[in-house]
Amino acid sequence: MNRILVTGGAGFIGSALVRHLVATGVRIVNLDRLTYAGNLASLAPVESAPNYRFVRGDIADGARILSLLREERIEGIMHLAAESHVDRSIDGPAAFVETNVLGTFRLLSAALACIHLDVRGLMTVPPYDEDPERSRPYFAALRELRDRLARSSGRPLPELSMGMSHDFAVAVEEGATEIRVGTALFGAREAP
Repeated sequence: MNRILVTGGAGFIGSALVRHLVATGVRIVNLDRLTYAGNLASLAPVESAPNYRFVRGDIADGARILSLLREERIEGIMHLAAESHVDRSIDGPAAFVETNVLGTFRLLSAALACIHLDVRGLMTVPPYDEDPERSRPYFAALRELRDRLARSSGRPLPELSMGMSHDFAVAVEEGATEIRVGTALFGAREAP
């Protein structure tokens, strides 16, 4: 792939990915809404690179995403845009649904409208809850969304990335093909 859209590329992980990919010579279009997690200063090393473009925008704007995918002739998407801090999900779960569910759905719909893009699957992180069973509805909803999208688009979507150390068993029961268990393997860590 020579032309990649990175969503959430001004975040901590996204900016590291963008800097790395730009250094390899790949054309990177970085779409970020610049919320609390976005930091343009982390992209200063690549901001003037000829193979880099920053676009301030929201993944929930499906028409703009589709236009960007076509205009830039995007060949791949690395979707990192998300509401991600667990404590924020407790205080304001609506933002998580707006971005992580509806925004991702609109991004996915735009990608599926571009037949040249190979969409592999979906990923979710539900709002944190001490009771893993309370994650089940989110995992079940993502599985159902994946199944419906596969049927309506006629394209297979074999991957479901969902579940973390505290709720991965429920995620596997709901069809996860990929899980994230860093805390279970490495123990609790403090954010930098």
